[in-house]
Amino acid sequence: MKEASYPLGLVMAVFLSTIARGQEGGDRMSTRSALEHGKISTADATPVGRHAMEIELSYGPTWTRSGFGGFERTGPSQTHPVELAFTYGIRDDLDLTITMGYGTAYDAHYRHDPGDSIAGPTHGDGHTDDAVSLRWRFLQEGAAALDLALVSGFVVPTGARASVDSVGLSRECWSWDSALVLSMDLGRWTGNLELGVSLLIPFEGEAYEGATLTNVAFGYHVLDWLQPELEVNYQHTFKQGSDPAEDHLALTAGLVAPFGDGYRLTAGVLQSAWGHHTIATTTAVLAFKVAL
Repeated sequence: MKEASYPLGLVMAVFLSTIARGQEGGDRMSTRSALEHGKISTADATPVGRHAMEIELSYGPTWTRSGFGGFERTGPSQTHPVELAFTYGIRDDLDLTITMGYGTAYDAHYRHDPGDSIAGPTHGDGHTDDAVSLRWRFLQEGAAALDLALVSGFVVPTGARASVDSVGLSRECWSWDSALVLSMDLGRWTGNLELGVSLLIPFEGEAYEGATLTNVAFGYHVLDWLQPELEVNYQHTFKQGSDPAEDHLALTAGLVAPFGDGYRLTAGVLQSAWGHHTIATTTAVLAFKVAL
């Protein structure tokens, strides 16, 4: 996986240099709890707390775009998933998240059999894949306002499958996702770093596939309840056999608005910027979270 080392090193260098500059100056907010670590496309390392529960409702439509910046040409397609995530704090440093959803899909050039020249259905709807994950914070440094956590779990192929009559909404195989996540406060700045791996678990006789990911996010609390944020999101996908590896670089920009007693509104856009052997996408994100 040497192909991923250069982008990985670059974003880590940027992240660490920004931390260094922030520690030299910058005012720290009166309490750490006023800072929001949650971002749009990058995980955060801060658990919800012992016996606490959070519920988040999100809508994330995705559209494909064809042939720019090294991306492959493709026909128009789009998905419109609505997801509901439940997070429960088992301990102060350990929580559990279960995610489920429902969506619709459109693909103008769908073929259930890639070799079939007859046009198939263009629409589909149904349940999306479920996911379950644990977040374990194994390091908390109060003086530096730093959390370090391991986030690990499975995506379960419970979604609507592709067929001769419908476009699918499922990966159609299990996957294991795991990431090392760091969150840090620097005055009114917040920073998140996520280094992860995702491995598809193929059925007997099928080829394996996996991906490494590197996400870096920065946010600044203009107000206690308003944090504009920017992210760099990189993914390298590797496959068994002669299929070429894929590289995808995207940028995320948005607003994170924590307010009231445990509420948060998140809105933003994830846009493909560069790719190799993959397609370009645009994803809009709107989410509302409440702590119980």
